[in-house]
Amino acid sequence: MYIASGVAVNAFAKYLPVYPLKLPFSGNPPVSFPLIPGTLLVGLIFVMRDYTQRLIGDWVAAFMLIATIIVYFCVDRDLAYYSALAFLVSEGIDQVAFHALKKEDLKDRILWSSAVATLFDGALILHGLNELTWPNYISHYAGKMLATFVIWLVLWHLHNKRSSLAPAE
Repeated sequence: MYIASGVAVNAFAKYLPVYPLKLPFSGNPPVSFPLIPGTLLVGLIFVMRDYTQRLIGDWVAAFMLIATIIVYFCVDRDLAYYSALAFLVSEGIDQVAFHALKKEDLKDRILWSSAVATLFDGALILHGLNELTWPNYISHYAGKMLATFVIWLVLWHLHNKRSSLAPAE
């Protein structure tokens, strides 16, 4: 599933159109932000990577390599290269942040490490593909963080539900 999601997000970025989101009351012409296909999926992949790494350790890098090879031959070579580069850099940053937050709950570690790592992931991939503009960057980051925040809310809800069901001491 991890490999398929990595290939899917790159295929979405390559083949699906970008939808402009025009902000109401922002003037004439209206300010618009691109809705980039796959950014929500990338946010999910960031969280999935954390869980996958907890289960299989550094083998997650091998799965990423397999996904990169598939993208290279089946989707787009430049996209594969910059996606892999962005993954490697953001993975390193994610690991540093994730381990720096060892004392925090898993849900909080995932949220904050993703918040830091996705800043760099989006900038690298958009720059490599000559698509780095403020609207692209903001929508890229917001899409990833929206997905991450939804997962955080689910984990928060599950944690609070378990806490409320625990017997009193």
